[in-house]
Amino acid sequence: MVLLTAEQQKAFDATLRKRTQLEAARAKGSDRRGDALEQKWTDGHGVQHSRASGRGKKGDETMRVLSVIDESPVFALDRGDPNYDSTEEPFGLRAAAGDAKSDVVVEYKNKAETIINEYFNSADIDEAWISVEKLDAPVYEHFFVKRLVTLAMDRGHREKEAAATLLSALYPSALSGAQIQRGFLRLVEAADDLSIDVPDAAETLGMFIARAIIDDILPPSFPDNVACLVTCEGKQSQEALLLAHGHLFGPGHIDRVLRAWGDFDKSPLDAAKLQIKSMLEEYVVTNDVSETRRCLHDLHMPFFHHEFVKQALNIALEAPRDCHSVAVILGLFKVLGDSAELSASQLQKGFIRTNGAIEDLSLDIPDAKSKFDHIKQICVQHDVVKFD
Repeated sequence: MVLLTAEQQKAFDATLRKRTQLEAARAKGSDRRGDALEQKWTDGHGVQHSRASGRGKKGDETMRVLSVIDESPVFALDRGDPNYDSTEEPFGLRAAAGDAKSDVVVEYKNKAETIINEYFNSADIDEAWISVEKLDAPVYEHFFVKRLVTLAMDRGHREKEAAATLLSALYPSALSGAQIQRGFLRLVEAADDLSIDVPDAAETLGMFIARAIIDDILPPSFPDNVACLVTCEGKQSQEALLLAHGHLFGPGHIDRVLRAWGDFDKSPLDAAKLQIKSMLEEYVVTNDVSETRRCLHDLHMPFFHHEFVKQALNIALEAPRDCHSVAVILGLFKVLGDSAELSASQLQKGFIRTNGAIEDLSLDIPDAKSKFDHIKQICVQHDVVKFD
């Protein structure tokens, strides 16, 4: 079945050839950003990482987790705890005698709270990123996660949105996935106690969990996996998990969760939306894959790439059927997806968001539904994105 015209197929294939050109340039060392993508290391969690522009660049959270050796997110620091794992002990922080270890934990918590309060005042993600990395205590990162969410729960929408954005920005370069899961587990376990000071603790925590899942920092199975734990049987704990589960279903649930704490126009993501719009408008004119790739990398927001996909799809839907825009946009998805610069989950979320808004789009684009189905068929034919 032919889904693209001959001219459109040529445009699609020409876009894919840009990938070969980029890889050749990278091999010759002409693209230093490309070279930086090959930097890899294994951290204290047993996780191999690669970062797009090197560990030294502040605010750069574009690191990809390539393989996770540690499959269990639940640990314990107390040797008497049945979940205790000696491999969790940090070599440099192991106590020789007395309460030195607890002193280290208290010091970490105090520093974490200082960083969080400064971040809430300044909204400077880059500075917060640097400060968290300087703590250099990967085993205690869950304390930072728990404290960040706890402090935000008792404040306004601005701080809640800021906290959710910071978690996404810090993962996985400054906060590991295992430690983020552990931090949220501790929050669920403490939900009943938190509700004493924060009456809507279950509702707020449920939204934080849903937001973390949509931002790809918690696995979708987290609510179900945690709900069956003995330590999470409290009334508020179960309510928070049920609410999180509910937030993740229904038409337009992604946009609903992303806007839970205010309009994007009042969040740090607004500037990113404008940058995405600008880079895509330029791309459909120039078909410059290299420049678009650079601009997307410079956003430092891999957790927000679904917005890039959604806006690109909107452009494709607005274009005439015989226009090359559809071919070059889907070709761009293929190039960025194959290189892992655009993750499969972010591609899927972009399509899900577009599907959720298709009724509204049909008001301005009468044939939006048929166009969208046509685009999905092309994606399946060329292995651009997988649909469940």
